[in-house]
Amino acid sequence: MEVIPRKAKLSKLQSTPANFVDCRSEDKKVGYDNGVNSSKDRIFDMLSLKSKSMEDKLDKLCSSNHKEGNSQMKNNKSIFKGHKFCMDPEQMGFRLKKMSGKKTQEEEMLEKRFLGFSLSRPTPQVRLNNLNNLLSSLTSPDDDSTPLSLTDAKNQRLISKHLCHLRISVCGDKGEKVLNDKEHASLTDVMVKSGFISMLVMKIPLLGFEERKTACLIWCNLFRRPVSEGPMVTYLEGNPKLLFSLLDGYHNQSLALTTGRMLRECIRYEPLAKLILYSEYFYEIFEFLKTSTFETSSDAFITFQAILMEHKKQSAEYIKENFNKFFTNYDKLLTCDNYVTQVGSLRFLSRLLLERQFYDLMRQYVQDGANLKRIILLMTSSSGNIQLEGFHILKIFIADPDPAPQVKSIFTKNKDRLIRLITMINGEKYGETFGEEKAYVIKQLKDLSKRHGSGVSSVTGSSTDDTDG
Repeated sequence: MEVIPRKAKLSKLQSTPANFVDCRSEDKKVGYDNGVNSSKDRIFDMLSLKSKSMEDKLDKLCSSNHKEGNSQMKNNKSIFKGHKFCMDPEQMGFRLKKMSGKKTQEEEMLEKRFLGFSLSRPTPQVRLNNLNNLLSSLTSPDDDSTPLSLTDAKNQRLISKHLCHLRISVCGDKGEKVLNDKEHASLTDVMVKSGFISMLVMKIPLLGFEERKTACLIWCNLFRRPVSEGPMVTYLEGNPKLLFSLLDGYHNQSLALTTGRMLRECIRYEPLAKLILYSEYFYEIFEFLKTSTFETSSDAFITFQAILMEHKKQSAEYIKENFNKFFTNYDKLLTCDNYVTQVGSLRFLSRLLLERQFYDLMRQYVQDGANLKRIILLMTSSSGNIQLEGFHILKIFIADPDPAPQVKSIFTKNKDRLIRLITMINGEKYGETFGEEKAYVIKQLKDLSKRHGSGVSSVTGSSTDDTDG
């Protein structure tokens, strides 16, 4: 066997094929041979064309976008005659320069042909259209234990991908360009008009946990930019069923936290809060508060407080108009079996009555002897927290400068028992101020007793006799 010297091997490997036409200029050849050419140049040197039709396309592209390279490309037309060739990086440099700008159809085609993929990303509007199609294709399984079909599983993955990219466009992310206010408002308007908002609310029960979180972030950001009332508020005003659908999320424990947050974002706007407050769906929240699931009842309570406290003037007007209906339902919270709901309801009632906007409501509440009886009975609870919260409401009754006759009678008849209950409340962790409050309430009770005499009956069991002494 013939032995080939090492230098001969290298020379043979480095030799240029006969059908290879080098279209580089002389200075580029020297630069490449010396190993100083850039990696970009070497990549383009590896590209080759075989199609005759590509000659016309490149020639047209060069004449319109790169006048300097036009003559050079024409001088090298022989390279298109079925031979492989190395493209001059300078001739394709204009392509790299225009990548950040708007591309023509020919440029897109060439980019895909050369690189095998498109360097441009889908716009938010394109992703939005894809999301609409994917969401509409989701179907609800017959049973929670039924696995997803292959089509639905694939759609879920695509939905997750598009939602993540849409979140980046809407909310921003590190290294990504954030939409300005004008672009953000335009995208929000497109979401509303395309039906994406409605589709998202209706299909959110079918999404996975992470997809729900992403959808919630997008939803909240659409309300916050711009700060003023935008297309989202106007759209939901005309489609209140979407708000009620979010409220129905409390029926599903896995949905409660997500839909609850989305609902509270809507409640920040007075027109949307009013839609919920003046609907019968508002009283469904009272049922959610009594549920045994801690996460659901706690989140529902946050939403309940937001409805009443975000827009206090509106809430005060509503409760004044519907006083009996509201407190009939609220009293059930005070006496329910859920300990957390009991304590939370007492604490919130105290806060509600002390708000300046609810002054007329407070006057109406403390004039009703039935309300006082209920608070006294709650103070007999074995729970120290319930006793303490009941005491804070009792102070409001005591501080009334002109109590109703029925209220005076109840205080007089139950003076000794109330003093004993108040004395038993342990408030050491609240400091000296709490002790002073206890002393003040006891003094007021004794003064009432001196002015109105002693009674013959007291609060017992679940009712109180109102017979005057």
